[in-house]
Amino acid sequence: MKPQNLLFIMSDEHDPRHMGCYGSSVVQTPNLDKLAARGTRFTSAYVPAPVCAPSRSCLASGREYDDQAATAGVPNNGHDYNVNTTTFYAVLRAGGYHVMTTGKDDLTKASQL
Repeated sequence: MKPQNLLFIMSDEHDPRHMGCYGSSVVQTPNLDKLAARGTRFTSAYVPAPVCAPSRSCLASGREYDDQAATAGVPNNGHDYNVNTTTFYAVLRAGGYHVMTTGKDDLTKASQL
């Protein structure tokens, strides 16, 4: 079976109240609203780490964040992913998906693992 298209958007420090699909009457986000209408929107979520790179590494690896960040592999911003860390990017690629990331440099590096 040919893989279906998958688009995952993770924005840093983005309050959902600043999108029309979450009820904003001030901020107009028609394109994001269209994507949200056709996909999955999260209404209750949290990040596992106080800064962005460790949060993204936890998401990519499916591992938890701890005080040493040993399980996630990225203790704070500015650290690269451990090449031995399996990411969902690698799992998708093995399943026949073409994986691409844009934005944060650590995502680009992680998507190559």
